[in-house]
Amino acid sequence: MIGVNLIVCNRTPTHRKATEVAVRSLLESDLALFPSAKLVAVDNGSADDTAGWLRAEGFRVEALPENLGIAPARNFATTTLLEDPTLWAVVEVHNDMVFPKRWLLPLLEVLEADPEVGIACASLMTPKGILGSPRVPIEYIWPEERIREVVENAAIGARRPGILRPGLQHPCAKRSVMLREIGLYDEGFRWGNFEDTDEVYRAAKAGWKYVVVGDAVVWHHYWLSRLELDPDHGKSYRENFRRFVEKWPDARGFLFTYQQQTEAIYR
Repeated sequence: MIGVNLIVCNRTPTHRKATEVAVRSLLESDLALFPSAKLVAVDNGSADDTAGWLRAEGFRVEALPENLGIAPARNFATTTLLEDPTLWAVVEVHNDMVFPKRWLLPLLEVLEADPEVGIACASLMTPKGILGSPRVPIEYIWPEERIREVVENAAIGARRPGILRPGLQHPCAKRSVMLREIGLYDEGFRWGNFEDTDEVYRAAKAGWKYVVVGDAVVWHHYWLSRLELDPDHGKSYRENFRRFVEKWPDARGFLFTYQQQTEAIYR
């Protein structure tokens, strides 16, 4: 049994188009091999009927009146999923992703093969080739069929079978037993940034591995809406960094290593 955790906040027609492409490509990917998968979405204060549309697509939806940030929204969905004691893994996705036909199975196979892996993440293709990732430009004004065809073709050349590197990036599959052990996101990290670093640090301290799987590739626009929803991003980044180093004064060495590891996520 697996569960899908989606958070979304649509404020513009582009956000909505991205969400529709993400959800349809997700549901038509190898996720369809798991017909009993639980789908939970948190609508973080969208300005349209996103919540109703997601319900029609099969998601259980919690519609919030305002954007509470990444950590509270993720935690709400994960808490809902973990109510099922048979849940094996939680798959976290974003609404600015496009999923090729095959991306999820390689993540779950890594979790199954190594019981010490708590988080298995996909490699990324991004619009601008950030940190050396394959440059895959996409415009949301294109027809959806064209967007998905470009991603499908690009994924063929971007996959790296047999490659496994330390690192963290969404989308990812998280082992439920790990989440029950280390707890969910620290909601004191406002908006976003460092809530995932904090989680990985706690996972590592508990002995769990976190890896990026070369054979799993997803297109991620990356911050399609975040800078619009958090215009003072620099301030929230600094505040969250301060919270992290005050919470974990012994983690500076980890942060240096972790920064190097995240460069592996794109190839």
